[in-house]
This record gives sequence, C-alpha cells and structure tokens, in this order.
Amino acid sequence: MSAGGHLAQASSVGVDARRLLDWATTAAAEGPSPEFPVDPDDLGRDLLPSWDDPWLDVHRERLRVLVPEALEARALGRLADGAAAEALWLALRAHQLDPLRESAVRILVSGHLAQGNRGAAVRVLRRHRAVLRAELGVDPSPDLLGLLAGPGHRPRPASGQTGGHTAAQTPRQITR
Repeated sequence: MSAGGHLAQASSVGVDARRLLDWATTAAAEGPSPEFPVDPDDLGRDLLPSWDDPWLDVHRERLRVLVPEALEARALGRLADGAAAEALWLALRAHQLDPLRESAVRILVSGHLAQGNRGAAVRVLRRHRAVLRAELGVDPSPDLLGLLAGPGHRPRPASGQTGGHTAAQTPRQITR
C-alpha cells in the first residue's frame, strides 16, 4: 500500500529480515537453542539485494555484523554443553558469512579439538592462515595458533616477525 509517496505494509505481514534481526540481537540471551527465525540457508542473504538505495546500507551492515555474532554465541553455548557437532555447524555458518572472522575460526578449531579431531583443527587453521595472508598479508593471532599447542605452550613467531619462519610453514610447524 502506498500513502503520500511512502510505502507501507499491513501489520499482519511478517518480515523475515525483522525476525532475523530480532533473533540476532537476542540470541546470546536465549540460550543454546538452534531454532532460527528463517531458513538457515537464508542467514547470509542480502537485504533487498536488487535495491541500491543508500538507506539500506546501515540495515545490511547491521545484519552482516549481528548474524555471525549470534551464530557464534549459539556455537559457544553448544560447545560448552558438549554438543561439538552442532557448535561446529553454527561456527561454520558464521565463518561462511565472514571468512576473515577469527572468532569463528577459534570456535571451529576448538570444536574439532573437543571431538578429538586435531587434523581437522589443523586443516581449518591452515586454510584460515592462507586466506589471511592472501587477503590481508597477516598471520592468525598467537592466541589462535596457541589453541593447537595446548595450555602453557606459546607458538613460535610467524614469518615477518622475529624468529625467521617462512611463509610456507604450517601451523603445526609454528606451534611445535
């Protein structure tokens, strides 16, 4: 319905973006329930993708920030509850939405380690490191690398830092 040059909708019409935003802003407080307000495959879809109106930018960015944060909050809750497989799925979805997001990778590595899958954890970290180097020219944080080393062990510096390691080294070589 249009009134005075403005678009309006009936109050009985639901808006999936509004439900998603409401879910994302309250996800951490709701506990570890994996229920989503939309199809999980729709979690990363752009808001009104064919529209280029500037007023949409802030709303799109808000969803880009809040949805991965909500997924991570849920993943951390599931990991704490011992549901590593579900935590991995949630963290993977957050990582897919933002591949440079170290917090999602931290949950992926922790989830794999919780399941006893060190090789999978190393693989995730290697891929993340390659992406960070290609996109930003940086290495993962020492804290993230330290997850593979275990408590009380500090990783060696990566290339470009003191220690003389090369760009071809793997996380396993760094955390030895």
